[in-house]
Amino acid sequence: MRIESTSGKGSFKLLDGNKVISDVVYENWYSSKASSRLKGNLIEIKPANFWRTKILIFRNKREVGSMEFNWRGRMQIKIRDSEKRQREFSVKYNGVFKGKFDVYDEKQEVVLRLIPAFNWKRFSYNYDIETIKQINDMEELCILSGFASGYLLAMLSAA
Repeated sequence: MRIESTSGKGSFKLLDGNKVISDVVYENWYSSKASSRLKGNLIEIKPANFWRTKILIFRNKREVGSMEFNWRGRMQIKIRDSEKRQREFSVKYNGVFKGKFDVYDEKQEVVLRLIPAFNWKRFSYNYDIETIKQINDMEELCILSGFASGYLLAMLSAA
């Protein structure tokens, strides 16, 4: 799988080969609001507070999780999966020049890895997604991880 940027404002497509799995559309430039359709479900991502340190995740207008930036440089994702289980993941940037984003589960095991490649045409990043461990709702986690990686880059570059 891979994430391909579709605009400079952050919007992207989640692709499996050449098949589009989902389009993630940001509301506007520098927005923390995005929406996507995945397997007939509407996924919305919206900031919960003025400082945008907490982001809420909605599936079909129902709150199912959140993302929070912590000061250790990670984005914590808490989400209820399709089987109604509460899951926790964290997204961390590793490396300096050829960095990557690792997504860890509750056991601190890497589930997937996003390997960025800068797209000069759109002035944004595309990501190759390396699946390390299969889980339920992998596509949804890829969408949330893509959002989190862009958010982390913005937060870390501002620090």
